[in-house]
This record gives sequence, C-alpha cells and structure tokens, in this order.
Amino acid sequence: MDMLTERLGVEKPSIYASFGSKHKLYLSALGHYREWLIGSVRHIVSAAPSARAGVDQAVRMMMLRRSAKSRKGCFASNATLEVADHDPLVRQEVRKTFAELVEVFSHALKLAQSAVTFGQIVLLKSWLNSWSMPLAEPESWKRQKRQTRRQKP
Repeated sequence: MDMLTERLGVEKPSIYASFGSKHKLYLSALGHYREWLIGSVRHIVSAAPSARAGVDQAVRMMMLRRSAKSRKGCFASNATLEVADHDPLVRQEVRKTFAELVEVFSHALKLAQSAVTFGQIVLLKSWLNSWSMPLAEPESWKRQKRQTRRQKP
C-alpha cells in the first residue's frame, strides 16, 4: 500500500475513501485488468490480417508480459495462484476473466477453422482448456508447479 500511495502521490485515507478497503481495491484492480486484457486481445485479433494471425499475436502479447526483465506476469494468473484458492470473490473475478478470454479465442477459432488444420485447432483448444485448470483445481495445480520448479536445474 505504501508503494501505491507513493506512486500515486496520495495518502492512504484517500484510497480507503475511494475503495473502502484493500480487498475492494484489489478486486477493482482485477476487474480493470480484465477489461484491459479482454479489450487488448479483442483489438489484436480483430486488427490482424487473419484470425490465425490475430490469435498468434494475442497469445504472444500475453506471453511477453512475463519477460525476464519485468517478472510481472498475468495479474489474473497470479491472482489465481496466490489468492483465488481462499477468496471466493477473487475466484469469481478470475473465472470471469478466463471465461471471456476463452470466448474471444473461441470466436476467433470459429472464424479461422477453414484456414487452419484440425491439429492446430486441437492444440489451441487444449491450450485454452488449460487456462481453466487452475480454477478447477488450484491447489493441485500449484503443487504441480512447485514440483516442476524443484526439478529444474
């Protein structure tokens, strides 16, 4: 909270007056992130020369947000891993985010089905389904991720 107030140039009482609590601020930020992410993906997909190129560009944009320099990653993914397991409101928000993201990509897939091979569709649908895995079993997914990290040299 101190970093936030310093960066914004406001005092804590101003933030609490606007949001009421840290939790409400977090939920609001998560909602704004969803709007930004879905809007960005929709724009990228619709502005691309083909649906396939749009999906490719959007996925690359989302992957590049987690660069070696920034280490920020996806706010919705981070919220899923760190908070959603024990906070039903956060879980609801990230489910909404991933559902909308799947909807955008599914629509693009429908447009691109004639232009891509069946194998590519199966791969992308599998990737989209993996987005919902942490929401269905967040604790087991986190365990799997921790085990994978331990195995890396």
